[in-house]
Amino acid sequence: MHKSRRQVRSIHFAEIALAVICSAYSPFAATQQDLPSVSTPSSLTLHLDDELLAKFPGDIDGLFHEWIFPHLRTNEGSDRWGIATEDNGVTVAKEVGGGMKRFCSANHGKFLSSRQNWGWTFTCNDQANDLIGELSLQVFKTRNIVRVRLSSPKQKILTEQLSEQRKLETTEQLRLNGPSGWITLDGNRTPFLRIGTLDERYVVFVTSSNGNLVPLEEVRRLKFNGEETTIEFKSGGKETVNSGRLYRPRSSDFGFYYEAFSGSGLGAFPIVLISDDGTPYMRAIDNWRRIESIELDESYVPIVAKRGEIPRPILEEGMAKLRPIIEERKRIELVQKKELERRKKLEDQRLSTFRKGLKIGDDTFCGPVIEVRGPMVKIAINAQLQGFGSEAWLKVGQIYPSAYGCNNTNGRLLPLSSIS
Repeated sequence: MHKSRRQVRSIHFAEIALAVICSAYSPFAATQQDLPSVSTPSSLTLHLDDELLAKFPGDIDGLFHEWIFPHLRTNEGSDRWGIATEDNGVTVAKEVGGGMKRFCSANHGKFLSSRQNWGWTFTCNDQANDLIGELSLQVFKTRNIVRVRLSSPKQKILTEQLSEQRKLETTEQLRLNGPSGWITLDGNRTPFLRIGTLDERYVVFVTSSNGNLVPLEEVRRLKFNGEETTIEFKSGGKETVNSGRLYRPRSSDFGFYYEAFSGSGLGAFPIVLISDDGTPYMRAIDNWRRIESIELDESYVPIVAKRGEIPRPILEEGMAKLRPIIEERKRIELVQKKELERRKKLEDQRLSTFRKGLKIGDDTFCGPVIEVRGPMVKIAINAQLQGFGSEAWLKVGQIYPSAYGCNNTNGRLLPLSSIS
């Protein structure tokens, strides 16, 4: 799809992929902290004047777009962005570093500069050491261009948003190249995007009672029960067959044929699932008996297309439906994480109270306390453990209540499990 120069620039700016190649690739000392000192005048006028500096107080993103971005150009024969240089980027680094230092001072930040084997980094942090902005300059000898990279809190957010958008598009493209639906595996019912791999959609057929091969798109549900398979058709019919094997069409030098999924090795059943954060991933199921059922999305209409060829309105409509599903998964994941943190906090509080009150005669995870001496506790081990006698000295922080159980792990007394 054709993009205007303004769109191309915006995309490069949002992705932080501004830049490109430079004049001389020379090794620089990694510990050098001073700005480069040269007398060569710059023909690019990268000097940051007071008017431009005052226009963007605290806004490194806005400043970058008007100060650095206009000087980015493509080298002859190259489609990558960068700033031309004739002295291995030294003049560019002097002016950019000097401007960054002035910006940082104007915003009461802490300025840091470093010189690596690939170029320079100029960083501005606030007084809490949180990033205000950072410019990285990478130089290359072969094309006489300096690559400039901006890092900032806003750029980080934009990058994350762009990554989420791309992930969502990829997920929806896979689903639209389905068929999509749900699979019950090991007792867990989970949605799948399509049968096949991340790169290839598998056309799958199932054997019916009369021995014919029926495309999966015509099936509502497959239920596996031992050697029997119940097939429910979208048309309303239903039948039970002895094998119900699934096949995919293949071709070879000897002609066209159908290959059954064997459930092992190269014959494993590949299916694309969606993780809690919305990332699609492929899983090969190598044991048919683990699959209880496969349900096909009845509203699914196959759009067999390569990536990028699905009509944009259809893709965006699907993404709009997919977003709340992913957000709900994230919400559940956050709730579960907070619950685990809450249980861990309660467990730590119980352990702290238990350990502070330890006295002779108290039961512990490996036996009763027989002596307390400062931060050390001596216990009588109530079960014979290899490598231990009948008594053991432990630090107070290594003592657990009796409900935790006792175990010898690599020569250390440790609880069998935690209690929540």
